[in-house]
Amino acid sequence: MAFFPQAVIRPLRSFKRDEEGSLVIFSLFMFICMIMIAGIAVDVMRYENVRVKTQNTIDRAVLAAADLDQTVDPKVVVDDYFAKA
Repeated sequence: MAFFPQAVIRPLRSFKRDEEGSLVIFSLFMFICMIMIAGIAVDVMRYENVRVKTQNTIDRAVLAAADLDQTVDPKVVVDDYFAKA
């Protein structure tokens, strides 16, 4: 520490000991974490919404294609359900 004059070292030491404002940094960190978790929740919700809609379409299409009264080719029925969904 002989390389730095006391005028430089003294403010650095007081800055090192000063704890004022540390709660602001923690609060900002927590806020960013909450925003990230909320974004993940929205992504998961949208993914589940698309998955459920696709699953419902598949279920309806397979049931319609497996109907014994159905005269059309089952692949055409399933493709038609997905085209209309």
